[in-house]
Amino acid sequence: MISLQARPGVIIMLAYFQFNNMNYVTMIYTKIILISAVFVPYFAHADEHAQIENPLNSATLQEFLGELVNALVYLSIPVIVFFIIYAGFLFVTAGGDPGKIESAQKTALYTVIGAAIILGAQLIASILEGTATNFDI
Repeated sequence: MISLQARPGVIIMLAYFQFNNMNYVTMIYTKIILISAVFVPYFAHADEHAQIENPLNSATLQEFLGELVNALVYLSIPVIVFFIIYAGFLFVTAGGDPGKIESAQKTALYTVIGAAIILGAQLIASILEGTATNFDI
């Protein structure tokens, strides 16, 4: 026979079956709470001396934001190149149609503006990083 004192989760799971007349949302919340009440105590006995290692290569927030902006710039460069080629394709296939030429011009203009913003973000981030470093933030 199972000792109910050794297994408090068993009492909670038995009480679960009394909630048959609840609406669906309340039933979901009840399930989440009951499952948490059963399993959390088993995982709470973690090693007290365990340390979490930093998975990032940066030690400060400034370094992390700099690396994040660099990654975004490197990922956006192929997208910029694609849209420049796409704008050129729109110009070539416009065939003298003023509406298509205007669409190609807008695509090229917005691509250049987006590229300036993305590449300017790296400049702004480096300026802010230098400023924060000077003020020891």
